[in-house]
Amino acid sequence: MILKVSVCVQTYQHESFIEQCLEGILMQKTNFNFEILLGEDDSSDSTREICIQYAKQNPDKIRLFLHSRENNIKIDGKPTGRFNFLNNLKESKGKYIALCEGDDYWTDPYKLQKQVDFLEANPDYSICFHKVKLLKGDKLFSDNVIEERYENIKKFPATVFDLLKHGNFIHTATVIFRNNIRQFPLEFAYSPVGDYFLHIINAQNGYIHRLDEVMAIYREGVGIYSTLSPYNMINKIIQYNSCILSYLTHPEQKEILLRKQLAIVSGLRKFQNHENLSNEDLHNQLSFNKILQLLVLKIKNKFTF
Repeated sequence: MILKVSVCVQTYQHESFIEQCLEGILMQKTNFNFEILLGEDDSSDSTREICIQYAKQNPDKIRLFLHSRENNIKIDGKPTGRFNFLNNLKESKGKYIALCEGDDYWTDPYKLQKQVDFLEANPDYSICFHKVKLLKGDKLFSDNVIEERYENIKKFPATVFDLLKHGNFIHTATVIFRNNIRQFPLEFAYSPVGDYFLHIINAQNGYIHRLDEVMAIYREGVGIYSTLSPYNMINKIIQYNSCILSYLTHPEQKEILLRKQLAIVSGLRKFQNHENLSNEDLHNQLSFNKILQLLVLKIKNKFTF
C-alpha cells in the first residue's frame, strides 16, 4: 500500500507531554498507511528515552531521528527547533504531511482519515485544518473558547491572501498539506516562526479549508512563542514578517505584508516610548530596525503608494 501521510513530530523537553502526543497519533484509524517522523532535539529531561521506547515498540510506524545540539540552527543567537523541523519535512515520504508538536495532541481517531478524504476529493486545495480546544495548565476550555485570530476567517475556501491579511489562523496540530515542496527557501531556515511561513509557502499552490470539528488539544502557555512578553512578541513578528517579505515574489502579496509590517514597526516605536527597555533590548531593536529599513526601501521601489 502506498504511504499516504507523514506525521512530523518535533519534540524537546516534553517528558510530561510526548506520550500523550504519540498515543493520539498511534490511535488513528485509517484505510491508508501513515508514518510518524519523530525528531528528538537532545532534551535534558527524559523525553529522549520515552521516544526511543516508543520507536522500539512501533518500528513499523515510527522513524526516530535523534539530533545533537551541534546541529541546532540558532536564530538571534538562541537555539531553536528549526533543524529538527526541516529534517522531518525533508524526510517525509507521504503524499501528505501532518504536523503535531510534542506538547500538543490529537483527540479524534479519525482525524487523519477525514482530512485526507477532503484533500483527495478536492485537488485544488493544498491545506486542510480544523478547530482545537485550548488547554491552559489543568483547565480545558470549551469548544468555543479560542484565540480571536483563529476565528478571523468566516468563509472558506481561504487563500494565501487571507493568511497575509489576518496572520496565522491555523494551529500547528490541526494542519495537513500536500507534500509538494522540493526545496525550502533560505529565509524559512532563519524565520523565528516556521509554521506560518510554511502555510504561506503551501498556500501558493491551492486553497485552504477548515473542518469545523475539534480534533486536537493545544497547550497554551507551554511553547516558547506563547510565553513571550508583548514587546518580544512584536519583535518576533517583525522578524518573521521580514523573512516572509524577502521570500514573496507576488506584488500584491508583498504589498499586503509590507503595509502590515510598517504599521507594526510604528506601533513598536510607540511602545518603546512608554516602556523602560534594557540596553540589550534597545540594541536588538536597533539591529532589527536597520535590517527592516533596508528591506522596506528595497520593496518600496516596486510600488506606487
